Amino acid sequence: MRSGRLLEPKPEALDDPAEGRWLAPDLDLEDPGQDETDVRYALRIGDWWFLVPTDLHTEVSPVLPCTRLPFTQDWCLGLANYRGDLVPVYDLGALMEEERGRGTGIYFLMLGPRDSRAGLRIDEMKTLRVPTSTDPIPLFPMRNFPPDFDCRGFRVEGTIFAEVDFVAVLEILAERASLLEAG
Repeated sequence: MRSGRLLEPKPEALDDPAEGRWLAPDLDLEDPGQDETDVRYALRIGDWWFLVPTDLHTEVSPVLPCTRLPFTQDWCLGLANYRGDLVPVYDLGALMEEERGRGTGIYFLMLGPRDSRAGLRIDEMKTLRVPTSTDPIPLFPMRNFPPDFDCRGFRVEGTIFAEVDFVAVLEILAERASLLEAG
């Protein structure tokens, strides 16, 4: 069994950095030398690598100015104007208490369709080929997430890539963002 390989995005990945770009790098999906693989996006937040399914509406953008909202957690960065829409942006790494080096968190990953979009601050992004024969492994729960939150991963070339339901992650972030108690 061949391991998946990391593919760097092409330098022109952001056609216009102010606009962001759909995540659809040009990959040779018909490479006859490839085993059966799933092409996935891999993003890094702190020391965690996550897999994002390619069928999830996803765009990447350089960090945008955010307007902080009163009575929200520190990891709720606020609202960003993304293509004319106000989008809530969260720092998942801060919620998970991930230590980051200087100069990281330079991108926003915008997830979901226009009417329900939210953003995450990320450190880096790659494209990954995960062999279809790779079996998932259970992972420790993400810090500050419910203990029963499903978190599994795949080991590819010695690195573990967590697979989570990002729609559920965004729901948890939206529920926990307020410092005010309901009722």
